[in-house]
Amino acid sequence: MLFPLLQGGWRNVQAHGMQKRYIADQGYEILIKKFFALSFCNLGYLPERYEMLVNTLIRDHGDNDQHHDFLEYFENTWVGRERRNPRFHFLILFTLYHNIK
Repeated sequence: MLFPLLQGGWRNVQAHGMQKRYIADQGYEILIKKFFALSFCNLGYLPERYEMLVNTLIRDHGDNDQHHDFLEYFENTWVGRERRNPRFHFLILFTLYHNIK
């Protein structure tokens, strides 16, 4: 289940024109990868860590349409929102956290 997360994430980065910056800026690359590393996070910490990453992305790398579209994809597909369930869920990936623990 990790491969679809990474593959879909990379496709989303490309679809929103973020790939050039991702390749050129190591700090940006690491931050984007942290979104996908949330699958290794204890679910109890997930909302807090997700919000931290969102705030860092917007504050340090710009409050723009590319980032909002990326976050919308991520929330719609993996995290969910109030009154809306995600297509997939980190609960599915939670076994990764327990397998490496």
